[in-house]
Amino acid sequence: MGELSDVQFALEKHLESFHHLLAGYAPDEAQRWGDEGALWRKRWSHLGQRCRFGEAPSHQQFQKQREEMASAFDELGAIHLTYTRELKRFGNEQAPRLQSVHKRIEVLAETAATLR
Repeated sequence: MGELSDVQFALEKHLESFHHLLAGYAPDEAQRWGDEGALWRKRWSHLGQRCRFGEAPSHQQFQKQREEMASAFDELGAIHLTYTRELKRFGNEQAPRLQSVHKRIEVLAETAATLR
């Protein structure tokens, strides 16, 4: 259970770090975030293999707890995929718009400064 908690904490920390990308989408930051996510995904996958969440339990004694752990494990993977998909969508669809608006505002600010 401790390792599952560690993987959950690592995912939360990773997802919290994506706010750096929203301020201004930078491909190198996105790559770093993607690489970090790939490391998390690998750790998550290894945990699933070691715990054999994809297999039927060999004994019934802790079946309910094991099913709950497997469910939490699956949800962590789904959350990671959703965040990653949305970040890519933002990078493709919204980041260029954000950059364009940022540049226009800079030009407006420069123009306003020269009029004073």
